[in-house]
Amino acid sequence: MTQMYKLCSEQLSQQDHYDFGMRALKSVLVMAGSLKRQNPDKSEDVVLIRALRDSNLPKFLKQDAVLFTAILQDLFPGITLPEHDYGRFLDEIQSVLQSMGLQVVPAQVTKVIQFYETLLVRHGVMLVGPTGGGKTTVYRVLIKVLTNLHEAGLSTEVPEYQPVKTYVLNPKAITMGELYGEVNKLTLEWHDGLLASIVRRTCVDLTEDHQWVICDGPVDALWIENMNTVLDDNKMLCLANSERIKLTNHVHMLFEVQDLAVASPATVSRCGMVFVDPEELGWMPYVQVPIARIQTMCKLLEVLLTHPGCPPMSLEKQKLNPILAMSFVFAMTWGLAGPSIDANWDMIDAFIRNLFDDLGDARLPQHGDLWSCYVDMDTRRMDSWEKMLGGFTYSRSIPFFDMIVPTMDTVRYGYLMTKLLAAKQSVLFTGLTGVGKSVVARGTLNDIAAECNYVPIFVNFSAQTSSNRTQEMIEAKLERRKKGVRGAPRNKRVIMFIDDLNMPKQDTYGSQSPIELLRQFQDFGGFYDRDKLEWIEIRDMTLSAACGPPGGGRNQVTPRLIRHFSVLAIPPPSEANLKQIFLAILQLFTMAYFTLISPNDIFKQGFLRDFPQTVRGIAEVVINGAVEIYVRMAKELLPTPAKSHYVFNLRDLSKCVQGLLQADTGVIREKKQFCRLFFHEAQRVFHDRLIDREDKQFFNEMLAELSAKIFGEVSLLVISAMLPN
Repeated sequence: MTQMYKLCSEQLSQQDHYDFGMRALKSVLVMAGSLKRQNPDKSEDVVLIRALRDSNLPKFLKQDAVLFTAILQDLFPGITLPEHDYGRFLDEIQSVLQSMGLQVVPAQVTKVIQFYETLLVRHGVMLVGPTGGGKTTVYRVLIKVLTNLHEAGLSTEVPEYQPVKTYVLNPKAITMGELYGEVNKLTLEWHDGLLASIVRRTCVDLTEDHQWVICDGPVDALWIENMNTVLDDNKMLCLANSERIKLTNHVHMLFEVQDLAVASPATVSRCGMVFVDPEELGWMPYVQVPIARIQTMCKLLEVLLTHPGCPPMSLEKQKLNPILAMSFVFAMTWGLAGPSIDANWDMIDAFIRNLFDDLGDARLPQHGDLWSCYVDMDTRRMDSWEKMLGGFTYSRSIPFFDMIVPTMDTVRYGYLMTKLLAAKQSVLFTGLTGVGKSVVARGTLNDIAAECNYVPIFVNFSAQTSSNRTQEMIEAKLERRKKGVRGAPRNKRVIMFIDDLNMPKQDTYGSQSPIELLRQFQDFGGFYDRDKLEWIEIRDMTLSAACGPPGGGRNQVTPRLIRHFSVLAIPPPSEANLKQIFLAILQLFTMAYFTLISPNDIFKQGFLRDFPQTVRGIAEVVINGAVEIYVRMAKELLPTPAKSHYVFNLRDLSKCVQGLLQADTGVIREKKQFCRLFFHEAQRVFHDRLIDREDKQFFNEMLAELSAKIFGEVSLLVISAMLPN
């Protein structure tokens, strides 16, 4: 045995959850003793090898499991282990998987068995593995299996077949004091902690039922070290008020974690490990599983084919088939490409066209790409998003950064958000700073709130946002329905939009407590009351969010939360789109409207409508110049360690145009004055950020060059007064 552990530590890969110490050796001996008592006639060699295999195999990665099996065969040559017959237990696992609408995959069945066998020899067990591997499914299946076997009367033969009571919490969603308990510094009274309250509740339960305390969240030394006495042979929870709670034999501590990168070896050695690897499942179960399990694609398909406005399924086959085919192509397009940056769109477009070119019913557009089209149920064809573009009229009463100038991007991402929210699917917008994530989300929610009976709530996260404050903001907007249940106002649905989702600062070990609180809601539909320590169920609420890429104060969000969202990446607008957007604010919605309205009405839509004709006529060249300045500054003046603030984004361009909106019709009467104002705003936004003579000279020369190229003689006279001699 010692030789086997030595070889394993030398030849297997180095993983955070591997432990080959004395506690691992002891668990092998405990399992071997139990197996020998169950099978007194079997050879001790066979019993020992099976104990070695069954106690170690659950924690190994797929490739390490092969090496471990080879090591066993080398150390014990000639001994063959007979296949263990799990009988009714195995049949019940398969039955439960089918009843839950899941595929019966041998790898997952094996994990359920391994988890059960690990529980028999360890009272502390960790389910470790990447997001989406099936950790939660493993323990939920085992709960149903044990309950069903008990109800079938098999607990008399196998005492371990007992019902299971679970208590789920996320330790990182609350503070250490709220977890274990603390003394109030003002009143000097002891305030009980959530974990202490749950463990005390399990220990006073006198039934034979299993009591599982499930800690679903990151494991780090900040809180897990206080559990060492619970996880070792003492089985004792020691609190700061000197109270000691002894765990009974029916209590198990379970931990569901993505990894153990910041857990100490002392913690790892005290727990049994079951590694749930998504690679063992392969891709086939995702294809065979009911279609509703595939998130973004199938939520879109569901809305297109079942919600108001969809065609009746009783239509003639000849009319219905094209609608079904086009809806599937549309849903697949955005399911695949929603999280992708626009640089990959052409490749995905070609891939989908290659798949469906032979399907005539799909009616793929011959001109343009698939991103530029939506399914029009009335005409039964794929039409351009341009058909859904509305008009824009400037209003001084609307804050500048709340204005929405309709473009292809705002229309299509607003449409997708509307459809996904109709299917109660959370939506996450991502993209570079200033591309319009928040504007699209807020504008869409405000537009559809009355029609869809939504109650939109807008929350901004910052580096100092805490889980406590986040929970208070959520609870403040919900109504109390009955004890332990809160939800949206009657016949309404709350849509909580969280801006800057990834802004909360990370703790010492990289977790974010507000994010863990949101994940607890997404996973389990609620959270704990921090005063009464009771579970609160949240009904009729959907999350939506926006975040930028990590960096500059933003942090990486755990994949365990992101998996609950349909991710839509908004690309930065092209130069043509930028010019269209800002020209709409100053002058007119889009140049395409010139053919639709009278020439006398051209300038009656934008901010400059009350200015003289000479000023209105220069709007287009001003916007062209502003966009060119922004593009050149962003490309040529890049941030360095000494110039870390040289980060130019679309908000800078917006501020430049926003400054132009401060113009007074009584003061600005000539083209020369408006040009002077533009140069002033460009200098305040861009020039004032520059720190050395070379960069300032570059900016001034660029202004002079632009004035000569775009504005002509008048602007040259204006800018010449600004340049140094």
